[in-house]
Amino acid sequence: MSVIADIRLTPLVFEMPKERARGDAREWGHRRSMTLVELTTDDGVTGIGEAFGGPGGAAVAFFEAIREQFIGTDPLAFPHVAARVFAGHYHMRAQGQLGACVSGIGTAALDAAGKILGVPAYQLLGGAIVDRVPVYASGGFFSDDPQGSFRQQLELAAEHPYTAHKIKCGANPRDDVARIRLAREIIG
Repeated sequence: MSVIADIRLTPLVFEMPKERARGDAREWGHRRSMTLVELTTDDGVTGIGEAFGGPGGAAVAFFEAIREQFIGTDPLAFPHVAARVFAGHYHMRAQGQLGACVSGIGTAALDAAGKILGVPAYQLLGGAIVDRVPVYASGGFFSDDPQGSFRQQLELAAEHPYTAHKIKCGANPRDDVARIRLAREIIG
């Protein structure tokens, strides 16, 4: 079996104009970020993953602390290496951001292993148990953007055959009731 020869992280950031910020009851933001994970095996196979959560720099900082534990290992041995990483960093109390980084490496390892074995990654996770996956619309962000109002977000979602919708609420009870009423009016 191939072994992991290299892992690279690339932080990616998309910044919108501040007036187009979106948010939920906890925070607003005009920036979206993630970190692309590229894992390469010694025979040149590349697997791709995503380390989500927080700014890319945070994932890169954790990555520097754990990278060498994955180099030289079989991509299918990922669960064992990940368990050692989590156990070794237990006292850092950083499981959320560390978990996002390790998860991105895990996805890339499964992608590479699937390519090596000639099977889709889901087969390595036990195979398909369903042949359809229901999706839902997630939106209804808080926004002061006249081109992305709550109403417009709902109307756009209503144009598609989603079976469920998730909207942001939690600003205050009166506003939440108004948002839910409008969602029921537009979406049903």
